[in-house]
Amino acid sequence: MSGSQFSITNAIRNAYAFLGRHGGEVLRLSILPVGIGVATQVFIFYQRPTGSAFEGYLISIPATVLHGWFMFTIVRLLLLGEHVNALPQDREYLLDRRNALRASVLVWLLFNAGCTAVLGFQEWAMQTASTAQSTLANAISLLLIVLGIWGIRFAVAHILAAVDYSIKTYIFVVNGVSISLRLAGLGIMTALPVLIAFYCIIKVVAPDMKDGDPGLALLISLLAPLSFIITAILTPAACFALKEILGRVPARNNSGTIA
Repeated sequence: MSGSQFSITNAIRNAYAFLGRHGGEVLRLSILPVGIGVATQVFIFYQRPTGSAFEGYLISIPATVLHGWFMFTIVRLLLLGEHVNALPQDREYLLDRRNALRASVLVWLLFNAGCTAVLGFQEWAMQTASTAQSTLANAISLLLIVLGIWGIRFAVAHILAAVDYSIKTYIFVVNGVSISLRLAGLGIMTALPVLIAFYCIIKVVAPDMKDGDPGLALLISLLAPLSFIITAILTPAACFALKEILGRVPARNNSGTIA
């Protein structure tokens, strides 16, 4: 069996079971991040509607940090049984937790920065499509797409950092493109039902919404809660996937508590 294989359906099923047990706590943890996310989306919609991907990334940094914190708390709850409102009053434990939080959020920011760089270059390549630079831009664009697919494996690096698991060990175990494709499949299968439900609700509530409609701002503001719903499912699903993958790693190669 390849070291990167895991059951996508089992990971998603276990994620829903986890939310069935801890849904109330996860909902409470999401209140502040969702609020900041909504404010950020509305600000961008009204104030910077034509801004670049890089500008959107910079404006969204506070929301992205809180998004990272939200995922960090879910990971710690699932893998360590850690409750934010009942942390052990141990100085060393709290220091280790603070360091893990910083590392996890930083890794998440870096992953988002990489995605933004790829998206930003694609925007630029489309703008130069009719110029002499288009051939080179298209070649680089294709290369970035390939690298982006390969780099999907780093979408779970913040989970590893949250519990101080060696990212080096993870990369060694999942070498090859298979892990990226399977993680992409996990993301699609997790998000698709939520997106379909969201689309159906919009079609019922606002079937004829067009650009310039005042209700469009409300629709934009719902993107943040939608993102956090997907995150609340995908994060534990990714944890269960990593537990299945890394649980096959010999104990001497492990650090942290993912497996």
